[in-house]
Order: sequence, then C-alpha cells, then structure tokens
Amino acid sequence: MGQLTKIRTTGTVSIEQVDCIPPGSKYTVLIVGQTGVGKSSLIETFSTEKPLGIAKDQLESVTQTVTGYKLINVERNLSGHNFVPMYIVDTPGFSDPRISEMKVINMILKFTAENNIDSYSRILYLDRITDTRMSGSKGRNLSIFKALTGEKSAKRITIITTMWDQIFREDQKEKALKRFDQLKDGFWEDFVKEGAKLVKFENNQESTLMLLDGWRSAYQGQKFGFEQMTLDHQDIRNTPIGAPVYQTLVDRIAGLKLKLQSIEVDLSDEATQENPELLAFFTKNKVESESRLAMFEQELLDFGPPPEELVIHSESAVQVVENVTNAASPSAPATETAINTTTIPEPSVTLPSEAAPSVIGIEPSSDALTKSPPPSRQSHSPDLPSKDNVTLEGHLHSASVETSKISSRPPVGEAPKRRRIVRILLRVQKRLKKLLNLSSS
Repeated sequence: MGQLTKIRTTGTVSIEQVDCIPPGSKYTVLIVGQTGVGKSSLIETFSTEKPLGIAKDQLESVTQTVTGYKLINVERNLSGHNFVPMYIVDTPGFSDPRISEMKVINMILKFTAENNIDSYSRILYLDRITDTRMSGSKGRNLSIFKALTGEKSAKRITIITTMWDQIFREDQKEKALKRFDQLKDGFWEDFVKEGAKLVKFENNQESTLMLLDGWRSAYQGQKFGFEQMTLDHQDIRNTPIGAPVYQTLVDRIAGLKLKLQSIEVDLSDEATQENPELLAFFTKNKVESESRLAMFEQELLDFGPPPEELVIHSESAVQVVENVTNAASPSAPATETAINTTTIPEPSVTLPSEAAPSVIGIEPSSDALTKSPPPSRQSHSPDLPSKDNVTLEGHLHSASVETSKISSRPPVGEAPKRRRIVRILLRVQKRLKKLLNLSSS
C-alpha cells in the first residue's frame, strides 16, 4: 500500500452500521450511483474479518434504504493534528426497478434532516467502466445528479469508476482505459472541469483507503443543491431536481404499461396456457408489474402538478401525466394537462436479433422479434409433402425442449432476455403446429 497522508489507521480497519450519524460529525461521505455499480461492494471492502453481507450480486441492487456506517480505526486529518472519525452513507441505486428515483431522493433528504447533517464532506458517484454505451437511463441519472448537487460544488465530488477487477484480457483493459478517457473528456467533462475527480476503484481495501486518502480536505464553500431542500414534495417540485425525477417516474409508468400489454399477449398465447410453468411465470410477472405500477402512479399523484419547466417528448408519457392529473380530480371533466409537450411518434420496439433461438435450427420471422403481437394476416397453405412431417415434428420437439429449459429460473439479471426468447420459442412452436396440421390435411 502507498503511504497515507490525509488519513490514518489506528488498528485493524473495519466498518459497522450505525443507527444515526452523531451530531457534529466533521466528515461524512454520501455514496450514490446507478443500481448494481458496486456501492455496497466498496463499503464491504472495509469489512475483511466479518462480511456485512450487503454486496450479494452486482446485477441487482442490494441496498433498499439509506444506511449509515462508521469506519473503525480510520480517521481523517482535517488540519494539523485534528483527526476525526469518518462516516459513510449508502443509498439505494438509481434505475432500480423496485424503487423510483423520486423516492430515493426523498429518502436521502429525510436521512439528512433526521441526522442533522449540515453538509456532506464529499459525494461519491460510482460509474461502471464496463458500460460500453450510453443508455437513456444513464443520461437521465446524470441530469438528476446534476440537479441534486448543483453546479458549484464539483470540488467535493469524486466519480469512481468500478468493475476494473472484472477485466482480465489485455484487449479489454485497453478498451476500458479508452473508455476512462472518454468519460473524463465527455460524459463527466463538466464536473471534471469544475474540480471533480475521476478515479479507478480496484475493489479491495487498499484501493479504497487510497481513494479516501486522495480526497481534498472538506470543502467549506458552496453547499450541495439538495442540502438546501426541505422534505416536502411541493418544495422539490419547485427546485431544479423536480423536472428530472418527475420525468423519470413518468417514463417508468409508461414502460410498465407497455410491459403489462406484452405480458397479456404472452398469457393469452395458446402455448402458454398449455404450459403450467410458463403460465405461473407470466402470472407472477403480471402481479409484480401491476403492484409496481400502482405504487409509482401513487407517487406521481402525491407529487402534485408537474413542474412548469417539464417538457415531455413522447405520446405515451403525455398520456400518463394526463391520466394521473385527471385521477386527482375525478369529479372534474378531463382537461389538457398544463405541461410543455413536444410529442413525437413512438417507434415500434424491436428486439435484438441475438435473442432469436438458433438452437432449433430455424430462423424465426421478423414478427417473432417484436414485443407487440404480430398483425393478422391471411394464412397461406404451403404445399408440403408428407415426408416433411418428420422434419416439422423434429423442429417442434426441439422448440418444446428449449422452451422448457429456458423456463427454468435463470441467473439474476437474465430474466428480460429469457422472456424475449421464451416468447419467440412459443410463437415458433405455434407456427410449427400450424404447418404440421396443414401438411397433414
């Protein structure tokens, strides 16, 4: 380990969860980031003797509440010989399907107020170096983070790139280093120019201690934006963070509505009705999605009218806002929602070609790759000789076997891909049955 200059260790380094941050604490760090980026793993590196059990799987968020921790035998030097204890606050991840960004922000505000934290010494934003493309959710999370912190507090922000320990091949390392430069000069450019640090995390205690030691002393200038906010929804709506969290919640609701439509198609499929395991799977998925939809719609209703500066770009999102707004006043006639809308036609969603089941040796049609049910078409009876029945039956058997295999519980994070493949296989089976019946008639 390199020499530590700003922190000191006074014994075996460890960490313990605390019920609250003691009043007057001089050094408290807030950790935020998208779900599954390794926030809990970073905290876990301090607990080498007795694991905390909070970092179980990087593909799924573990933290569902804001939680405080105290570093054991680690102290921060504020000035001269003034060493103080260090506290860390872990938060639920953004883009977690089970909890909205609006709720995460409110949980952070509530924890900050209840613990009388006047100002966080530093905010850590964790970002996966293995993300090879800029997803829409990542861009929205950046907008939320900018609104959360404000523009003049970058000197107290550290962007930590994670998952470096998951890169083994030399070509992967080269791509990761190139990606690191792209993050510095592109995605995080505004923060870096204002004084934020972009660093690497190797997922071990030595790396974590060096990160702690490399930070500047607590910056006593501009407060973070959210530190000025109150806990009331109405106040949040009138702050810069109101529009991005509202927009993200609207997008969640619109996405769940589309998902439920897709599930209804799956449930009505003849092959699903004939397979008890698939029927149970899609039924459970429907119940969970309906529960989340009701929860998110209630959050949107509790938020109140949409922020004035909100601009919505999709027809489905506009419909969500109008439905919730009208639901707030059921006795009043439906009216147009007072929001800025720039609607554009929403393209049909097409699944990637790699989701196609190559294992059965046939290529599904383009209809099998769409989320919505294929349009009705006049059936065409192919002129198939009876000897082809054996081939069709073989394909049908292969499709049935593969469907059963994929229907078994997949690894965490594979469920969306499995659903796509299952839908394709079910439609392939249905068409094979039709072809088999036609060739036999």
